[in-house]
Amino acid sequence: MLVCLACYEDRLASLLDTATELRLFRLENGGAEARGRMVLPPGGCHALPQLLERAGAGVLLCGAVTGRLLHCLRAAGVDVRPWLRGGLDEVLAAWAAGSLDELRMPGCGPASGGCPPPGRRVCCRKRRRNDEDSHQRTGKGPAKPA
Repeated sequence: MLVCLACYEDRLASLLDTATELRLFRLENGGAEARGRMVLPPGGCHALPQLLERAGAGVLLCGAVTGRLLHCLRAAGVDVRPWLRGGLDEVLAAWAAGSLDELRMPGCGPASGGCPPPGRRVCCRKRRRNDEDSHQRTGKGPAKPA
């Protein structure tokens, strides 16, 4: 199986939409073998599911990703592992060791108590809105200008 990393230079792109290239790797015998590079086509990430399928990539490792794009990728059957950070060697070693959670971006994802696991509909945005509503009802927290 090929693993695809959404890259900016020699690191994962902090945001999937800003990735300058996709790098493909095959992991065998504890090592990573480079299997090619692809540039995102015009139209960017919305062509990504078809591009990954043609390349034979089974998994996409990336940084932050918008909810709409994440939904589209997963609906197309792409195994997306978002909210990761790090250099390529570091990410590939963590993937091989099964320890991607150690590279999770701070502030989001199940490991940090942020967004719920995949399949749940509630996310950071809804939680923030609920917190603001709670502050208004209780009078605690940031005051809103009148």
